[in-house]
Amino acid sequence: MLTAEDGNRFAAYLATPEHPAGVSAVLLPDVNGLRPFSAEMALRFAETGLTTLAIDYYGRTAGSEPRDDDYDTGPDRDQLRRQDVLADLATSVRYLREQAPGPVLVIGFCLGGGMALYAGTAGLNLAGVIAFYPWTGVTGQDPALPLDFAAFIRCRSEEHTSELQSHHD
Repeated sequence: MLTAEDGNRFAAYLATPEHPAGVSAVLLPDVNGLRPFSAEMALRFAETGLTTLAIDYYGRTAGSEPRDDDYDTGPDRDQLRRQDVLADLATSVRYLREQAPGPVLVIGFCLGGGMALYAGTAGLNLAGVIAFYPWTGVTGQDPALPLDFAAFIRCRSEEHTSELQSHHD
């Protein structure tokens, strides 16, 4: 459980690797939010050495209690705001930096993929963003992202570039 600066409490699942690679990731699930599948995915990333924190989008509307695969996200999804997800994401990035200092990536799937790309425009000092089949259309109460929004993605700060390169070598 994490608490954003605005007081929102949201569920999160931390998967820690046996052999950390020195890189962490926030995992942004698909539209279903944090479900058992998301936790499994976080564990898979941890097997590669990434300390991975999967987060839920729906703490503001559905509460922070765990939800199973049968939960209907429709009403909560309709109330979703990108700025709220960014607030929770910023909290998650800070938390990861406290747990495992080093570069932090954001990895997202579908809705989470679009959010990951959008996060790259938010000045979170991310080492990178990875989006799998990103949804950038209408999201909850927010309009589709502009066609040129990706031009504003800024990642790989100087501080992290050498760390990432040393892990790649």
